[in-house]
Amino acid sequence: MLRCPACGQRLGDDAPPACPLCGFHFYDNRSTSDDTTLYAEAYSRETRGWWAMCCWVFFSSASRTKHLGLMRVSMASRHFARVNLVLLSFGLAIFAFTEYGWGHVEVLLENPNGTSVVSPVGSGWFRLVTASRDLVARHPTDIVVDLWWNPAQAIIAVFIGVAVGWLCLRTLLFTIRWGVALAHRHVYRQDLRMTAAIKYGTAWFVPLLMAACVLLIRPISFVGEAAGWRWSPSDESLTLVAGVLAGFGAAMWWFWSVRLGFAAPADTRTSVTAFYAMGLPALAYGAAMVWRHLLDYTTTVVYHGLNLMF
Repeated sequence: MLRCPACGQRLGDDAPPACPLCGFHFYDNRSTSDDTTLYAEAYSRETRGWWAMCCWVFFSSASRTKHLGLMRVSMASRHFARVNLVLLSFGLAIFAFTEYGWGHVEVLLENPNGTSVVSPVGSGWFRLVTASRDLVARHPTDIVVDLWWNPAQAIIAVFIGVAVGWLCLRTLLFTIRWGVALAHRHVYRQDLRMTAAIKYGTAWFVPLLMAACVLLIRPISFVGEAAGWRWSPSDESLTLVAGVLAGFGAAMWWFWSVRLGFAAPADTRTSVTAFYAMGLPALAYGAAMVWRHLLDYTTTVVYHGLNLMF
């Protein structure tokens, strides 16, 4: 069973030369506004092609990028972007999971029996690790005395992180497409130039997802620090590695997008390239800040309402 990569129409095993619904030409390999990428072909045959398309974008030459910039958005490109947005939304949820629901008692307050008297005021908290007396004696200040964890807080942060992340990412892509359309001269806007390329450019979200996977190790560093293990990955080193990966992905997405801007027609190339060079990073930074502030605000309201605060 075949499927049209442009509109998603299901076809028989013997596909006609063109889609009866949208008129997409299956055997037309010219550089036109139709989506003729390898992912579109895989999508039409309902086979796997996500990673191959990511590599196609990662190692695309200038001519390949220009060819992609001439393609019109399709059901295949929308599906590709949707997959990447879902993956990155879960990556943001990983960050939320390692950021919320953890209580680090770093101030040493002791009762006569020598145990910490700092405890959460809310419900649902579990003490995972208590520093040993030997560790406290060696480091009387600036150490984590107790490590607390609240599963309810973590689960709530994950759900909110996914929902808010999906909303912010969808809004980001929509705004980029709108900005690119305005950057083109009016005569070119009906061509829907670069609409497929914007969707396929989300392949650069993969390094950001890898950064989120690195953050999954953060709870181990929390436990190791509180328990006084001889060695455990520090939170600072994990954050640095994740930051480098995320920064690499963001920088390469920006560079690839700027190069895509050079594929615009000569009489509108300057404005399109300027949008990618300055507008894209501003929009991406704004989306990240909005996501973080919405996450902080929403989780705080929910935690107070459910009496889950530390």
